[in-house]
Amino acid sequence: MSAISQGSVTVVSASGDAQSAESGGGVPKSQKGVKVAKRGRSRVTNGTTLLPSIKDTYPSAAFRRYRDIVAALVSDAGGPELCGEMRKQLSRAFASCSVLREQSEAKLAAGVEVDIRAHALLCSTLTRLATKLGGLDRVARDITPDPLEYARNPELRRRLREAS
Repeated sequence: MSAISQGSVTVVSASGDAQSAESGGGVPKSQKGVKVAKRGRSRVTNGTTLLPSIKDTYPSAAFRRYRDIVAALVSDAGGPELCGEMRKQLSRAFASCSVLREQSEAKLAAGVEVDIRAHALLCSTLTRLATKLGGLDRVARDITPDPLEYARNPELRRRLREAS
């Protein structure tokens, strides 16, 4: 296979033959047995990096927080295998706004003046993104005791009766 030039996509047929399709023309969607070569995709799409042009080896504190938020949101959605591209993009946008909001709140707590309009816009954007991600839905936690433990433990039975 030849190197991929900018503006073209290399595709690999089922037989392993490489073909090049200039952007604008491309490969017809109806063509069976054709898939985009993995090396023709970006590192972000392949999952080898979280953001383009960012080295993951020595990330900043803000990047580490961003990465943690994205990981938590993707995990909440069932993991990377079950998380579609749109949800991943919304999760990344939510993480970006969260990091910016946290930085703004840290400045505010330190007594530094912050742009309240920008902070309010971040909060509003986070609320809209959380709604789209389903993060504002409450999920009930299962607190049902183990039936055998309940039968063996009179103290547990007493506490549960008092709590209800």
